[in-house]
Amino acid sequence: MIKKLKREYRKFRERQLEQSYQRKLQEEKATYDSWIKIRESEEASCVKEGTTKEEEKDYYLFVTDPEGISASALKEIESIFTKEKQAVVIYGDEDQINRESLVRSNPLLKPDYSPDTLLSYFYFGNLLAVKKEAVLPFMKTKPEQGQWLITISSGNRKEFYEMVLRLCYSLKKENIYHIKKILYHFENYRPWGFEADYMDLKYKIFSERKRKAPAPVSIIIPSKDNPKVLERCLRSIRQLTEKAGYEIIVVDNGSNEKNRQFILKLQEELDFSYFYHSMEFNFSRMCNLGASRASYPYLLFLNDDCEVRTPLWLYEMVRQASVEETGAVGMKLFYPESRMIQHCGIYGLAMGPVHKLQFQQDDQVYYDRRNRDIRNVLAVTGACLMMRKDVFLQMKGFDEKLQVAFNDVDLCYRIYEAGYHNVVINTHHLYHHESLSRGSDDSEEKRERFLTEKLRLYEKHQVLWWKDPYYHPWFTEDILDVNYSFAYQYQAKTTYEAIEQPQQKIPEKLREDSCVAVTLEHCGRKKDWFLKERVIDGLKNENTGREEFYFQGTVVVLGSDNACYEKYLVLWEEEKEIFYQVLLPSCYRPDVEKNLRDQKNVGLSGFSLLLDRKKAVPGKYRVCAMVKDRISGQYIIRKTANHLWHLQ
Repeated sequence: MIKKLKREYRKFRERQLEQSYQRKLQEEKATYDSWIKIRESEEASCVKEGTTKEEEKDYYLFVTDPEGISASALKEIESIFTKEKQAVVIYGDEDQINRESLVRSNPLLKPDYSPDTLLSYFYFGNLLAVKKEAVLPFMKTKPEQGQWLITISSGNRKEFYEMVLRLCYSLKKENIYHIKKILYHFENYRPWGFEADYMDLKYKIFSERKRKAPAPVSIIIPSKDNPKVLERCLRSIRQLTEKAGYEIIVVDNGSNEKNRQFILKLQEELDFSYFYHSMEFNFSRMCNLGASRASYPYLLFLNDDCEVRTPLWLYEMVRQASVEETGAVGMKLFYPESRMIQHCGIYGLAMGPVHKLQFQQDDQVYYDRRNRDIRNVLAVTGACLMMRKDVFLQMKGFDEKLQVAFNDVDLCYRIYEAGYHNVVINTHHLYHHESLSRGSDDSEEKRERFLTEKLRLYEKHQVLWWKDPYYHPWFTEDILDVNYSFAYQYQAKTTYEAIEQPQQKIPEKLREDSCVAVTLEHCGRKKDWFLKERVIDGLKNENTGREEFYFQGTVVVLGSDNACYEKYLVLWEEEKEIFYQVLLPSCYRPDVEKNLRDQKNVGLSGFSLLLDRKKAVPGKYRVCAMVKDRISGQYIIRKTANHLWHLQ
């Protein structure tokens, strides 16, 4: 049954993709043919030579190979220069092309302007358009009169790279424009700028950036009743940290007397400040209290379950934080005694902030070097987060209403909105024994708190919901995918259901069990999901007069063969004992197969459901997932923290 459904789904997707591909291929071929004809004409010779008889262009087009220029590139570039008067530098996305068959593949989707990523390597790529009056002061060799198309040869790459870096660092980020379309087709992708002979150049450019003076760091560590964990953290700092001055401030929100005495003895040996203040766990307040007692101009917020692994980690963080345009600085984190990634940057997706590449092994280079180098990201984890004290005070610290979750993301979002760039350092790493300091987030109370704090985050930052300048919109945005997968790979077939029948009886053989793992990637009004004019299986955000809700996510029965279960979406009004259940048709989710390799038949765990309330009784409904064992008839339910208030 599972294999049959997989085959049917794959055939369905193959037909969709083939039709879309053939349509785009015909359009591209028609444009490409007309482009070739123009190039073969007298005007085309002017393009190849970089001059024009009609008029001199007001920009230079730097390109690795003129034959790789997309048919629509010049039109797109000139359109942006016309509409966006502040645009000075323009770059776009790229893909690979087979020039004989015109088959295109391997799209290279780039982030918006990222000054630290650009210093790591030249991610702008093979085509760059720059206003002449802006770039001329930075050019060592002046082009000929009337020339506007300039080929970047292998011999002048380093000089060109230096010119672009100096130009970009003299501009504001709104002057550098990213066209989120394919402007260049390469035959073989060869990223450049991170080779050994570029290191001196990078060091020189970095030293010339506007920087604050490097200074000692106040390391602030919130902790409670974890003396052994805290001891490991403190000893690793003292034993491994080099080339950086620092003080350590431990903020304790109420350890018991035995643990408190242990920490006091540890204080005598390892020399740190100990601030004890009994209160409810509130990570934001503890960090703010620690910052108020900091003596030094750089602040590092560090979880007590982190362990230092490389000697120059603190020196590198201070070096990055000293750049004036830099806000928050984070560090790559591994799970203990492994090279399994826990954090190398947080990205803002439709379903919320996501740790990309989490649980992936760091023994390979992932898409566009996302687990390598020093990069700009929208947010970094508060487990290891540094910034200058002046930036922290400008942001007025952590939001204390976000007690546990998303306080670090909120702070990074505010920093980004203030015009700074956040940075993650992937050249060094720490171990992170994740969440030892507060335990599991699996209880119902904690799940509800998590959802409430997530809603507060996006109430404060509505512009950044479903928008991340460092994450291309052609990647998956609406599923919990930790890899960099393309959106077209996960377009689920949406099922339409309506609540027309009276409420169902609660099954007799029903028990609640955490073996049912539920991920709700969306749960709410249909119109909220279609804010970006999305189309799911032809369903547009039209005013039909119906109250419709969209549900998307996964249901997995851990430790069992998932092919043996029927799966249901349940709406449960517990006070009125109203119970509605809707059978969930399976959707193939290869990402779940990759992430849960030890589970059986989890590929069909996905669902995509549009539900019309119709005759549903008004009330406050808890959203649940229920599974039925086809063999025993046993029902297992898992409640989520989500409620549908809109049915009232």
